[in-house]
Amino acid sequence: MKTSISLVKILKSCGSLPIGSIPFITFLAFISVNLASAQSYITTGLSDNWEDPAAWTCQGGPCNNNPFPDNDISNSTIEINHDIVYSSNSPIKLNNNAQLIIANKAKLLTLSNINVGPGAELIVNQGEIEVGPGVLKNQGSIVLTNALLTKDGNLLNDTDISLSNSCIELTQGNFNNNGTLSGTGSVKSLSGNINNSGSWSVDIIYYFSQSSGGLPGSPSTIEEVDAVCACILINCDILPGYPPN
Repeated sequence: MKTSISLVKILKSCGSLPIGSIPFITFLAFISVNLASAQSYITTGLSDNWEDPAAWTCQGGPCNNNPFPDNDISNSTIEINHDIVYSSNSPIKLNNNAQLIIANKAKLLTLSNINVGPGAELIVNQGEIEVGPGVLKNQGSIVLTNALLTKDGNLLNDTDISLSNSCIELTQGNFNNNGTLSGTGSVKSLSGNINNSGSWSVDIIYYFSQSSGGLPGSPSTIEEVDAVCACILINCDILPGYPPN
């Protein structure tokens, strides 16, 4: 949860203001309003409908006016610990200082697209996210730990995706990495291409059905890629290994 800073504390830290510093005061007021509007949402498990107020607890900001998270998210933290379905046609937009966290083996299903903007984070830790049609464009940070990310459509990484024993699967579309893909796991495109013009960890194996470019090593079989994902969200006596590239 983000800590709010009052305007009084900001003023004290800045010392006395010179006469005629109206633009600076206006700037401080703008900061105060944005800090005051920061909100934190946590799932309750009472509903699996994103737009049902019963599905969430809310703290900070005007919760009475915003009992569930908007699709255009800034300066807010959303924690999903229970299965949730987002069925709106409007895509989810994570903007500056937005954090979307999926954990505790929960699943977020979005029937439309999601985008991660600059300064935003999508974090899946022991959970799953399934994203609907469109281009998932990452210009912020995506962190997957023991996680599954399934996308219907293209995935474009311009900045940073970090995997730790995690899998990305595209049922349709292409995976294009222009940034950094680090860690361990797998990327699979069932009906498209995989292209890399950035940094790709040699410990992330891959499978594509059509063509590729700029990838390290050689592609794995679909069985080898699936084996990486087999025990992510369930307990297995022996975790499957995967061959180096």
